[in-house]
Amino acid sequence: MTFQLKNPRDPRSSMKLNGCLELRKKGLRQNEIASRLKISQPAVSGFLSNALRKIRDSKKTMKLVEELGIEYGEE
Repeated sequence: MTFQLKNPRDPRSSMKLNGCLELRKKGLRQNEIASRLKISQPAVSGFLSNALRKIRDSKKTMKLVEELGIEYGEE
């Protein structure tokens, strides 16, 4: 099952994702993050899983871009 945000453009979703990542970086477990952010543990799991998937996808894309010799500019 894939976790889907109710409204991914909602700024609160972005704040929760950033909060999850920051707290995970500090070594907190999912249930601790959920408690601090006042969201469910499954929501934390979904946020973190989606973030890791996006990072992996971005790395694959960047590798392909480099292999193909595509020039790109950073915004």
